[in-house]
Amino acid sequence: MKYNVFVVDDEPQIRTKIIEVLRNQVDLEIEVTEAGDGAIALELATKAEQVDLFIVDYNMPNTNGLEAVQKIVEMDRFHKSSIFFYTTETNPELVAKAKALAPKSQWVIKPLKPEPFAKAVTLTLQLAS
Repeated sequence: MKYNVFVVDDEPQIRTKIIEVLRNQVDLEIEVTEAGDGAIALELATKAEQVDLFIVDYNMPNTNGLEAVQKIVEMDRFHKSSIFFYTTETNPELVAKAKALAPKSQWVIKPLKPEPFAKAVTLTLQLAS
């Protein structure tokens, strides 16, 4: 089974690092779409049939992660999609807002720890399928 994963972060080197982990440490077939901010992610999402996992930074220009996820969860075809907020934000109020918006979402704190991140992605995708 092929899984579709969106990686949304305004820092290209962070997107590259996440994609490297997805391709090299997650033992599943994954197709990756990347976007540099929430607005671009939303534009690309409107063209996607299904996305299994959105990995979204919180702090981004144009449309931040929470705003993007709010619009994503409103799209019927993504009601089963999983969401990882991948961020430096540790504010409990933001975490609570994210959970209220997308109850299945996970809040992953930067910097990237490849092995636990790969395990979390693998488990999330396997449980969702």
